Amino acid sequence: MTTMSGIAEARKFGAIPIYERIQKDLRASVRSGEWRAGVMLPSRKALARTYGVDVNTIQRAIAPLLNDATLRADGGRGTFVSACGNHPTQRDFRPETDKRWDLGNIGRSRMITVGIIWKTDKATDGKASPNFWAPVVGGIERAVSRAHGMSRNLDLGRPNNAKMTLEEAAGSLVDQGVDGIISVVDRSPQEMEELLDSTSSIPVPIVHAGGTLTRNYGLNVYFSNVDAGYHAAAHLIDRGCREVLFFAGYTTAWVQQRAQGVHEAFSAAGLSRDNLQRSIAQIDLYPLLAGGRLDMVQMQLGYEAASNLLRKGLPATGIVAANDYNAHSFMKAAKKAGYRSGVDYAIIGFDDFPESRTLGLTTVHPPLDAMGREAVAMLFRAIDDPRLTLRTCLPSDLIARESTMAFA
Repeated sequence: MTTMSGIAEARKFGAIPIYERIQKDLRASVRSGEWRAGVMLPSRKALARTYGVDVNTIQRAIAPLLNDATLRADGGRGTFVSACGNHPTQRDFRPETDKRWDLGNIGRSRMITVGIIWKTDKATDGKASPNFWAPVVGGIERAVSRAHGMSRNLDLGRPNNAKMTLEEAAGSLVDQGVDGIISVVDRSPQEMEELLDSTSSIPVPIVHAGGTLTRNYGLNVYFSNVDAGYHAAAHLIDRGCREVLFFAGYTTAWVQQRAQGVHEAFSAAGLSRDNLQRSIAQIDLYPLLAGGRLDMVQMQLGYEAASNLLRKGLPATGIVAANDYNAHSFMKAAKKAGYRSGVDYAIIGFDDFPESRTLGLTTVHPPLDAMGREAVAMLFRAIDDPRLTLRTCLPSDLIARESTMAFA
């Protein structure tokens, strides 16, 4: 491990954040074979003593290693090096400074054509609905253009493509002469595994860019909902909230992942689980989307759940809503019940929808545009090296506004 003096020096001169330095050190211990598959790591408290930091910093350093399967958590037993933990092809990098990811010099020897598979959302009235993943597609197109390449889009939301499988869509793009494909079609983890397995016969590399880590697929760019939930709860704890509620008007895989991150933040802070509540309505969101717009359906479900919850009074001083739509709904119901956000309670959401600026909602901003750029960089490398296996987890950013910063 890195020596204590090295960590102290890094902190003094601010070379990189201390938790990133610890994360790199732990990852190096796995890759060097110092910690082999199956080995149990020291406890969080023991690591905190070793590095001279608090437990929250250690948890923040370990979270990405859990998310990319370098490490695994085994119930109450501890944290272990996973069987797939030592992957020489999975490299650490800083996208802003690593020259291997400078797209300005990639593809200039010839024009590379990138196929993009995604799906616009439509409501029952045929009008376009807000699409969460559209910024990823925009990031892809801008990065390809900067590299003097060309993009070909295949929109599975268009009527003539609606019945296409991912394999058929990829095959259609290959017939149009693309050099590689980026999929921005996001589903549940199991569905994504099945979708991407179906494209194994496609003769060009395919990168999946979305919110789901596909562990059995070689090329992934994603962000961690667990990590986002952890930082959301840690922000509330830092603001003085000791009673926290995770709130959702429906359930999905990403809702459960964000709730898991909130739980991990509470444990890392040494706070009693009795002060952490969950209110997740057991309503499956996605079957309901065929009947209306994504944003309107979520707002309606969230408002109904929040109204029922608030009939018994304000449940906690800190609210982590499953996303901004749930947060907006909770704030609306709370205002009707006589409670003021940022005064009577602190609330934080996820995804940084435009309305959140007007409402002063603190939120966790996903790295969507950066995901597009990283997906292109990964695809260009895979075109040169078809054997490449790489999974990149990008960090989300917390955007602090009045809903938490005015609370004390």
